[in-house]
Amino acid sequence: MRSSYPDQSYDWTGNLQLSGGKGGKRLSLQGQDGQNGTVMSPKCMGGYSGPFCHACPIGTYKLTYSYGVCVPCEGKPANSHYTSKAIATANCPYECDAGRDPFSANPYCEDAFSVQIQRLGGTRNYLFFVGGFLALLMVIWISLVI
Repeated sequence: MRSSYPDQSYDWTGNLQLSGGKGGKRLSLQGQDGQNGTVMSPKCMGGYSGPFCHACPIGTYKLTYSYGVCVPCEGKPANSHYTSKAIATANCPYECDAGRDPFSANPYCEDAFSVQIQRLGGTRNYLFFVGGFLALLMVIWISLVI
């Protein structure tokens, strides 16, 4: 006997519409009509969700083996994009957008100028370095003029 329920497949991408059946009568008891839209689904591993355990899309995740749903990832800096689907942790992997240093050298995906400021120890150290350099140039220029 074949079921009217579609074959389960992890790659199935169709729509599933459920309609409740008409209540029957047995002896002197009248059954109630069924309700629409109830689907029982298995628990899914982390990174997978839904009635057929589809992979969570890029930019979403689901923790642990559960009935949970995919939720948006957290912690991606500006000027970057998520790269993987089926993630089981809130810290989804990401890469910096085009024109930026790679994630391994620039984990906050900052522009080149901001990266150089951070490499010198922050804004205060950068200003101290630039101010010192300008002062040294001024001393050299004055000594050459005299």
